[in-house]
Order: sequence, then structure tokens, then C-alpha cells
Amino acid sequence: MVQIIEPRAAYSTFSSAKIKMSPDGKYFVIVIRSGNPDSGKNDYSLLLYQSKHILSFLNEDDKTTSKSKSMLPKGEILVHVSTSLNESAFQEITWLGDSKTLAFIGWFDAEKGQTPGQVYRFDIRSKTMNKLTNHPRSITGYAFNIASQKIVFASTVSKHNTDRTKTSYLVGVRPMTSISDPDSESPVAANHFYIQNLGRPGHSQAVGRVYNSAVWEPLMSLSPDGRRVIVLTTQKDIPIRWREGYNYLKNPGFKNIHESFDDNYMIPQEGLILQFSLIDLMTEEIRPVFDAPTGFIPGGVNIAAHWLPNSNSVILANTSLPLDVSDKQERKRRSHLFSTVEYNVNTRIISLITNHTVEKYYRNPDTLVTSDAQFWALNISPTGLLEIKEKNEGEDNLRTKLFKKENSKWVQMPTRKTIHKNRLNISIHQDLNTPPEIMALDISTGRKKVITDLNPQFRNLTFGKTQVLNWKDSDGRALQAGLVYPPDFMEGHKYPLVIQTHGFDPHEFLIDGPYGTASAFAAQALANKGMMVLQMKSPPVAQNHNSLSIFQLGFESAIDNLATMNLIDREKVGLIGWSATSTPILHMLLYSDYSIAASTLADSYNIGIGPYSTWFGTMPPGMKFVEKMTDGAVPWGQSLEKWIINDPTFHLNRLKTPLRLEQYITPPSLWWGTYTILKRQHKPVEFYVFNDAPHELVKPEHRIASQGGNVDWFAFWLKGEEDTDPTKVDQYKRWRELRIQQKKSRNSAILARMRDANPKN
Repeated sequence: MVQIIEPRAAYSTFSSAKIKMSPDGKYFVIVIRSGNPDSGKNDYSLLLYQSKHILSFLNEDDKTTSKSKSMLPKGEILVHVSTSLNESAFQEITWLGDSKTLAFIGWFDAEKGQTPGQVYRFDIRSKTMNKLTNHPRSITGYAFNIASQKIVFASTVSKHNTDRTKTSYLVGVRPMTSISDPDSESPVAANHFYIQNLGRPGHSQAVGRVYNSAVWEPLMSLSPDGRRVIVLTTQKDIPIRWREGYNYLKNPGFKNIHESFDDNYMIPQEGLILQFSLIDLMTEEIRPVFDAPTGFIPGGVNIAAHWLPNSNSVILANTSLPLDVSDKQERKRRSHLFSTVEYNVNTRIISLITNHTVEKYYRNPDTLVTSDAQFWALNISPTGLLEIKEKNEGEDNLRTKLFKKENSKWVQMPTRKTIHKNRLNISIHQDLNTPPEIMALDISTGRKKVITDLNPQFRNLTFGKTQVLNWKDSDGRALQAGLVYPPDFMEGHKYPLVIQTHGFDPHEFLIDGPYGTASAFAAQALANKGMMVLQMKSPPVAQNHNSLSIFQLGFESAIDNLATMNLIDREKVGLIGWSATSTPILHMLLYSDYSIAASTLADSYNIGIGPYSTWFGTMPPGMKFVEKMTDGAVPWGQSLEKWIINDPTFHLNRLKTPLRLEQYITPPSLWWGTYTILKRQHKPVEFYVFNDAPHELVKPEHRIASQGGNVDWFAFWLKGEEDTDPTKVDQYKRWRELRIQQKKSRNSAILARMRDANPKN
């Protein structure tokens, strides 16, 4: 399968702004990827399209262009690479001002002594590629322009410790991985900024301090004159003046993290709040733009910095503003809202353009709300017209505001058509049942066509139809999911059901899992095995013990709803969890009376006494997160009994379901205790460890092992089917033995539940 990687089709509901169009509008590039099972590598191509060829194609006679897919415009392959890395080969692609030169971070299989993830420059005329950096660590972001003499970049920082060379060492407060795997990078990801003269790879000067960050946005915006760069930096600790001054930082989601910090078993949190900072390439110094955080996360996931042509001012979008104002109403507005502003780097004057609202999840009862709109994107026309796009929570469409600067003030203009710098508009076209392709629109004529045919082999494959389902659980909560039917669906037949979790977008093609995730999820492959697949939009990430029950009600109501529709056999239901949804699924497996015939839990957090100790030496909330998930209990003293009641480790004897565990991250696993206790109880469980695999699987061999393994797993337990592939003989021999275990285990689990229900008997 060929996938569109840049712009990422999995997040393409509003992706047209992400297409990499050259400044003069004459070219655009995309990146595609296809897995090669034979080599075990992914093949990436950086494709160049010429706008004039696309416009010509759009305005040709439809009768001519519809005759053959071979007449579609062909993208020119600028660079093609095969890589065994877990990273996309081309990242952070930018056009330089001459519209003839591209820059990107290239993740190529490194030569001996070289580090992947370096900055490259590619000339589309001469087809030459130059490596601009040769840093000992991979690069996460960069900035330079066609006239630059210097390049600014951010790089990860090595956290390798030297303890393994010592006779002994003090543990102190650190995560267990730093002991069990001394060469691991711990405790968290970190970045440092560097300045390097172009033409001198490997000779760079560090700027500022190291910024530790679990959430890092590689925003780097260079002024047109090449002198200054806007970047994002983190705070070692959120200043008290911010915590007391900004309303959203009083929200429990933020407040508890900082109020509960305890350096006896936690390391400081950094990276939760980001701030705009300014690097001066002349002085090689860095400073905060102003004394305020950005709105990243509580104001939405999008932030932006866009320099004006004079290089003296920059538009900063989705940011808080300093609270050092005397006007009480203005101070309240700054405390409660995020803003888009113009900032003059010389005078440091801030000019307000518009405000945006805090997301509902981060609001307090007294939060000032002017609308439900969060910042999404901005665009500036050559005439100076500023277009700001906002998105209301719960809505699919973007809303546009237009502004123009008049007499030194930004004035909102009547909304009209969207600003288009170019005649050609490129976007990704897809829906639930249509694979992603590139769509082109001629704005002047209104003619649009799909210009790619990325997967012609799909015409010879069978796909199950997907439809959107909406329903409510027993407490009245609205739920949504995508239901994938088997391709040969027959009315009246009751099918096995596999519920996939972690999200659902009704606008995106569903072939594997949510947002293109292939970690354990295999929607169409399961449907082709004769199973219904329900891709659920999950509730917010479980943050306390009560939220586990909310997930359970959602799963149960989904089963009830589909059974009422006479679509499924409710005795043959499977559940797949990944990342944040595995713990809620384990809760469902232990405490629901609904029959779950098989389950997979892949690469996720867990709670219980084992994971509790593993969270030691991590950032807040750390061990306190497990305490919240066990309803505020700790495993000692007066709350020990409460801990035992809420710790799933002590109730695994209730498990009736065959369980498949997958781990992609470096050991130790948060699920090791669960696995070993289930094995000790002779429960049907298997545990797979994937070597050199990231949280979202990338390599073909990993995807095949996970997806193929899960298709086999659910076909075996839900349908009693076995693949005749001779290489799987041992697999089915094990599973048949597990089936024997399951019969005994199920009976013992039923007895355990009866004893729990009647403890005095």
C-alpha cells in the first residue's frame, strides 16, 4: 500500500494548508511511502509536481482525461530512499525563497560513523542534494533561508549515563530504566538549540540551555532578513505568577501536577507549558519574547509564528499575553483568553489582533468564554490581508476571520472568500470508504480532479463498507464509531465483532486503525475474515478510577446497540486496546458480565503495584497517577484495603478472556506483573515483545507481525479458524493448548466472581 506521508493523510480533514507549495506557486511536493516486506524496509519518494501541468490537466476535456488512469499527471521523483529506520525519511520540508530549493531533515540509513536525521538542501534544477549538518545527534527542527550565512537548528541531547563504568553509584530519584538499561535515554527527551555557519557541517555553537521536554514542537520561524528566529522553549517550573495569574493553570489538570510535586520520588516536569522565545543570530543569544506561555494544548494543538516583510514584527498565534497591565478588565481578558498578536521585536510593543478561547476540558467554572473557537491556522496575502482560521469544538468546519492593518491597528474585515496566494489549490481527498488521493482545484475555473492513483491494486481487493454509528450509553453519553461490514455481508447473519479503540474520524479512510495507526489494529483485514469491526471514538483518556467505568459503559452499550440491530453474535466479541485504552479494557475484562471472547492490549500504560513502582523517578504525576486510578489509595496503612480492591493485579483470577499482550517500548514492561500472574494462574495469555519498535509501528515486519498476529488471534477465538500457512503450525499448537486452559480458567473465573459477589459464603 502506498501512503501519503507528507502531508500526513491520517490528519487531513483540514490538510490543504499543509501541502508544500513553492513561494511562487509553480511547484509543490508530497512524500509517499510503501512497505517492502521482502527487504523489511520502507520505500520513500519525494515527488515534485509542476502547477502548470496540473492546471492543464484540470482544464482538459473530461472525455479525454477519463479514458485512462495512465493519463494522470506524473510527479517527478526527486529523491527515493529505502530505510530500515522507524522515522519518516523526509521531515520538516520547507521551500526556500527562490522557489527552486528545498530543505528537509533526512532520515536515511546512516553510513558508518554518521547520525541520521540531518538537514539537507536539494536543488530541483540541478537535482543535487547537499548535507548541511553533521551533528552527533538527530535534528528536530531548523531554520535558514536562501540568503542565510547561518543555520539554526534544534537537536536531541544525549542522556546516556556513565554509571555502568563505576564500581557503584547512588540511585537517588531516577526511573528504573536508567538502572535496568543504563544505555537508555532517560529521563525524558531533551533539545538544545545550535547555530552553525552554512558550509561547515559539524561545527556548531550551542545557544541557551538544554530544554527537557516530553512534548516538543519544532516550530522555528526565521525573519526575512535572516537575523532572528522565533522558537518554542520550555519552563523548568511554571512560575508562581503564571500559576496564580492565568485562569486555565488553576484547572485541576495543571494545578494537581505542580501542587503534588515531590522531589522524593519525582523529577521536575518540563515541557507541559511552552513559551515563544527569540534567538538573535548576530549576538547568538536567546530570550523569551515576553513573559507569558503559549496556548499549546489548553488553547488547541496549533500555534504559529509568521514574520512580516519588514523583519521587525512577527505575528504570534495562540498565545497568552503578559499580565503586567493596570487595567483590571484587560488583565482579566489576558488571564482567561489566548490571543493572536503582532509583536515588534525592536520596541517590544504588542498589538492585539483577536482572541481565542480555552478548550472546554481546561476551563474552570469561572472561565471567561467569548466563543468555543480555538486557533487553527493563519495566512497572510501579498497585500497584507491576514486570514485566521478557527475551529469550534465539536464542529468539522473551519471558520475564517479576516484582518487588515489600518493606522497602526488591526481591524477585522467583512468575511469573504478564503485568501488564495495561488490559482491552484491542492488537498487530500478521502472519506470513510475512499482511500486518500491528491485532489487539485483550479480556483479561477472551479474545476477539480483527483490527480493521483496511488493504489491501483485496491481495485482488485475487497473492502468492507464503513458507516458512521451514533448512539448513547446507559448514562446518556453520546458515542460515535465507524462500523466496518464484512465485504460479503448477508442481512440477518450474526457476525463476530471486534471493537477497536483510541479514536475515530468520520472523514478519514479506515483501513487499519484510527489516524492510520497500525499498532495491533487491522480493521479491513478483520472484516475480510468475516468479522464486524467497530472503530470507537473513545472518551477522554482515563484520569481516575471512575473514568474506567465510563469506558466500560461505552463498550457495553456498543455491544447492546449492535445486538439490537441484529448484526452481531454477542457471545463472540473481541476488544483491542492500544496506548491509553488498554487499562480501561482490562477493567472491562475483569468487571463486566458481558462475554468477551478474546482481547489484545498493545504497548500501553497499566496500573497496579508493579507499574506503581515503575512510575518512580518520572515526571509528575508519576506514582500519584496510579494512586488516582486506584481511587486515591496507596498500598500501605489504612488505605491498603482500598488499594487491593482497586488494583487489577489482585483480581486477575476474574479474567475469563484469552489475552494477547504486545510491547514495543524498551523493557521493563508495565504489563510484566499482569503477564506473570496470569501465567501462574494457568490463564490463556501470550506476550510478544517487538525489538526496535516505536509506539506507532512503522517497519513492515513489525506491522505484519502485529496486524497479522491479531487477525489470526481473533479468527481463532471468535470463529474457530486456523490459517493453513505451514509456518504457523507452532502458533496454532500453542493456541489449541490455550483453548484447553481457557475451559478450566473460565470456570475458575466464574467461581471467583461468585465469591466476590457473596464474600460471606
